[in-house]
Amino acid sequence: MAIGKTKVIFLLLLISCLIIGCSRFNDNISNNPQASTKEPKEEEVISDNELTNNEFMISEVNREFQNTPRFQLLLDSLQNVEIKGKSQFSILQHIEKANLSSVESENMSEVASILYELIIQSNLIVMERNISNTFNDEFILGLEAKVDPQSKLDFSFYNPNEEPIHIEWKQSKGSLNAILFGSIQKEQYRIRFEEEKSYKPRIIKQYSPAITNNDFQVKEKGNDGKSITVIKEKMDVNGRVVDKEVVAEDFYLPVHKIEIHRLLKASEKNIDEEGSLEQDNNQVEQVNDEDNNELDQNEQVKEKDSNEMKQNETETNDIIWTDPGDISK
Repeated sequence: MAIGKTKVIFLLLLISCLIIGCSRFNDNISNNPQASTKEPKEEEVISDNELTNNEFMISEVNREFQNTPRFQLLLDSLQNVEIKGKSQFSILQHIEKANLSSVESENMSEVASILYELIIQSNLIVMERNISNTFNDEFILGLEAKVDPQSKLDFSFYNPNEEPIHIEWKQSKGSLNAILFGSIQKEQYRIRFEEEKSYKPRIIKQYSPAITNNDFQVKEKGNDGKSITVIKEKMDVNGRVVDKEVVAEDFYLPVHKIEIHRLLKASEKNIDEEGSLEQDNNQVEQVNDEDNNELDQNEQVKEKDSNEMKQNETETNDIIWTDPGDISK
């Protein structure tokens, strides 16, 4: 019985110690503000407007280029330029505001051509775009955008979206990377080329006394003319083409080849003239022969028609002047 009483007393002491310890722990928590419990944070909810304000890469263009100090000035001025929603951007206006009149038109055209390729791969709208009269191999056929302040040739585009866009320019060894950033778009765009054609140049001969031998000099090597059609396709989220439009039909004139030959002597000139005359006479004789053949054929046709008419008249006369007695029989 003594052992049982001892166990009961031990259990009572243990329970009392636990009660006293818990009460002191609660008192410490209530007296210490740092140890007080904090209300749980509400889960952060991103609104639709915040999602649309996030920027995404819309299109990207990579080009090989040779950098120059003036070209670098133009790129630096365009770095992270923001085009607000429902607003227009113009290369010439930007150059005027940035006081970059020293930049060469070739550099302006290179930058404008890159911008043009970026723009037509989005829902942005090209407002003005020009090309050269003849094709330059430095540009990609169908993707040139010529800018010339003196001729007032500009490149401009319009941002129809509510949100702004901006373009980043990154340079590495001999290459330039341009990226168009803006709000996420439901549609995607791509470009393709059709009906690419070439037009051979003519050869124009000029004569000079400075050329003394049978050789000739090439004053202008010439260049092929070009034409191409650029088509923009709009695709849905599944990559299916839902719409397409012709955005450009570019045509470049051929540059004729010019050769400088030596002057011909009078005898050589007469020979050439006689050869030309003989060739012309042969052509005339050939034409006359063809005409004579046609005349003979016409005469034969006329003669045939005349014989047929005579035969018809004979048959008709036979019928008309037949003896009535024969008819009654």
